[in-house]
Amino acid sequence: WLHKNELAVPDVWVLPNRAFLESLRKLPASCEPKSLLRGTSARGFSLRVAEARQELLSAPLPDGLEVELGELWASVESSSPWGLAIRSSATCEDGTVASMAGLAETRLAVFGPEAMATAIREVWASLASGRALSYLASHGIRDVGMAVVLQRMVRARAAGVMFTRASFAEGSRVVNASFGLGAPVVDGVSTPDMLRLDDKGRALESVVAHKRSALVVRDRALALEPVSTPDAPALDSAVCEELAEIATRLEKIDPAAWDVEFAHDGERAWIVQARPVTGQGFPEGGDALTV
Repeated sequence: WLHKNELAVPDVWVLPNRAFLESLRKLPASCEPKSLLRGTSARGFSLRVAEARQELLSAPLPDGLEVELGELWASVESSSPWGLAIRSSATCEDGTVASMAGLAETRLAVFGPEAMATAIREVWASLASGRALSYLASHGIRDVGMAVVLQRMVRARAAGVMFTRASFAEGSRVVNASFGLGAPVVDGVSTPDMLRLDDKGRALESVVAHKRSALVVRDRALALEPVSTPDAPALDSAVCEELAEIATRLEKIDPAAWDVEFAHDGERAWIVQARPVTGQGFPEGGDALTV
């Protein structure tokens, strides 16, 4: 969708859900998500889930897939110094019923066809966790599958998340950003800069965090490197203007509030993923002051 609308997205390939289903057919029936979801309240559930996870981590790949992964890596290796990201795309993810935020795996800095195959299995196996299955069952989900996104890693100088509309600050964009890759920002494990921008990208409010390290790729692995200017803002005014332009373009195409993950390589901002914000609104009988 982003490619079709001519937005800057890193090169991406998709392994559809049918590949997951094909591998499932070669495993015991107890590994099927539909079967696991029916048993979330049964005795022995944790053991069943653990066994299913181990089966998925060693699942045979569909015929021909290993060859295709080798061909794909051969075509992208020279232009992917930071490798690939292997990302989850569950069939019920980011919907109106369930978001699955933080419940499925993403693997960063993946190099070579063998590592790609392992990462794909790890993404599939992330469905077989007690936390994910209990969450889905509680939202009335009876079956789930897993597509996988293989995406070229951006050599990020800075990255983060932008909300194109903030419920607490109407008419402004809110950006959380840090140096290096955006995973620590998305996962909430580091304190990022917080910016509130107007529709032109001018700062209405700015809180710059002390950022001692940046997550980067070195020697084909993720590494935390010290930052020489830890109190400097991760984004300059030109990047903020670029992000505001992206927000405006997204809202013109689809007038929704957008959640955008981005990475900047020093030349341009790339959209790693974007989606309309889920989970808006208030609980039944509640309002903005309801906890």
